[in-house]
Amino acid sequence: MFNICGAVQDDIPEKCDDLAGLSKASALQVNTRGTVGEGDDWCFLVGSYDDKTTKVTLLEETDPTKGVSLTYYGDFCHAKPGQKPVQRTFKIEMACADRLNPVPTHAYETTACGYTVYMPSVYGCPVECPVSQRQLCGGNGHCSYDYDKHAARCFCNHGFGGADCTKSDAEALAATGYSPALTGLIVTLFVIIGVLVAAVVYMFRQVAAYRDDVSNYQALSGGGDDKDNASL
Repeated sequence: MFNICGAVQDDIPEKCDDLAGLSKASALQVNTRGTVGEGDDWCFLVGSYDDKTTKVTLLEETDPTKGVSLTYYGDFCHAKPGQKPVQRTFKIEMACADRLNPVPTHAYETTACGYTVYMPSVYGCPVECPVSQRQLCGGNGHCSYDYDKHAARCFCNHGFGGADCTKSDAEALAATGYSPALTGLIVTLFVIIGVLVAAVVYMFRQVAAYRDDVSNYQALSGGGDDKDNASL
């Protein structure tokens, strides 16, 4: 039994009533013995929610769209003679997925007294990928990381736009404040400016080449006159 960012409050077995730290228990492990009564059942504290000890990390440090991981720390397992006690840990790996209901899909004891629950849902997605129409990115795109902008966002399918991919391309363009006519005018101006810059560069090179030709001609012409004058 577990709760996210809080203590377990509902349907707590009687065997856990006297458990130390129950008020902050975010995860409980109940081992039923299979008998009629509950007197021989076991209850363990496998995770406590505390702002100082609860660890929240990304599933992938470089990509926040993969999801988040929450790790809670509980009491200590009974150790064999000569061995150190092992602290119980309870981890929730919440992958970013287009699922509104956070239902666990797998639960494993990955290490001794270490438990991991996999629970893909929209709650593992960054807020930059909004839920609209009860679907992640409006059901018209997917949440991913934009390495050019260094931020997560919805990548919309063809024909859709906006932060949540619920607008048509025309609506998304209009929302930016640019009409198709204005966009075409801006593109045309950039083309004209590019042509003018190329023309100026070409003229500059032609003038520079002309000046070099004139200078060379004058140098050769002046040199020939000097020799003729000297021979006279």
